[in-house]
Amino acid sequence: MNDLRHEPSDHPATVASIDLAALRNNVRLFQDAAPGIKLMGVVKANAYGHGAIPVSETVLSEGMQSLAVATIAEGIELRTGGITSPILVFGAPRPSTVSLYHSYRLDATITGLSAIDLFDSVLETRIHLHLDTGMGRVGIQCAELTEALQRIDAKSNLKLVGVSTHFSSTRGPDSAFAQEQWNKFETSVRSLKIRPEEVHVASSTAIFTVPSGIEPGFVTSARVGVGLYGLLDLPPDIADPGFLPVMTFESEITHVKTVDAGTPISYNRTWVAPRRTRIATVAAGYADGFPRNLSNTGSVFVRGQSFPIVGTVCMDMFMIDLGPLTEESSPEAEKRSVMPGESVILFGMGGNSVVDVAKKSKTISYEIVCGVSGRVPRIFTR
Repeated sequence: MNDLRHEPSDHPATVASIDLAALRNNVRLFQDAAPGIKLMGVVKANAYGHGAIPVSETVLSEGMQSLAVATIAEGIELRTGGITSPILVFGAPRPSTVSLYHSYRLDATITGLSAIDLFDSVLETRIHLHLDTGMGRVGIQCAELTEALQRIDAKSNLKLVGVSTHFSSTRGPDSAFAQEQWNKFETSVRSLKIRPEEVHVASSTAIFTVPSGIEPGFVTSARVGVGLYGLLDLPPDIADPGFLPVMTFESEITHVKTVDAGTPISYNRTWVAPRRTRIATVAAGYADGFPRNLSNTGSVFVRGQSFPIVGTVCMDMFMIDLGPLTEESSPEAEKRSVMPGESVILFGMGGNSVVDVAKKSKTISYEIVCGVSGRVPRIFTR
């Protein structure tokens, strides 16, 4: 949905390379971590910016059993793109969309009693009840569960196939609260007269930090999102099993110049050269999804070496300090210096990790990859 298609002659300077082999590696690691549990691949927001249909095809071919998206439009995109697996839509049903669940064979998430009443008594629809056990966002309250089941039973066309909840936090001191949520969820589900075919609680991190969330025999599935893309930031006491970054965001240098000490760089002169040095301009900016918060604080990699970002990140470009030439008059030194057209790794393989970029930007890795904009083509390697 968000991918731009480019002809080979376009030669875009800024691209997001998507390594599908790394994606398959990550799927297998989750399969090893949760044996006997079905895995639901979360591909909302264009698969966290990675490309929804290629990612979906890859994870399903690797053995994941189902998918999840945030909106009905994302589910329809997958169906019209040829995806046939079960697809759960997390977003709340609306009066204008309820018939589309049946038309496109999408599972609906019920997060409130009123949502049940939106569905008529004719079109068969698969539904998952989502319980609020402490996230405080959306969901049926545990005390409302009996009434929810009564309303569902009154509509023979609604098929209850799943029940779920979502942990507020799954690491550090708050992991104890996750266990409280689990206890509340388990008690509620065991009180049901029937056991839905899908019981899912754990997300990527919880698979490693909340063992009860993948308890075989009670839990049937786990929702795997950010971890699929190699962005799992596990607690220090848990060894990384070998997740690989799937996206590498890269651009190229368009201009190199030498500036004297005292030369201001970029908007508002937030950086002034402290010495005679070389400045390179990179063909990416915040319109491409490169964080403006990295102005004067971040770095990128060229030829395997880190260079600092100087000045304010602009909409379509930013500058880096290459440092002074040690032998500025030497032709050999000029050949060794970075030149226009060279590749720049903004993050990913061969550069800073997305997690590190997110920390520098005072945000989370999810926002960084989801923020890579639609004008940046995704290039898929298998």
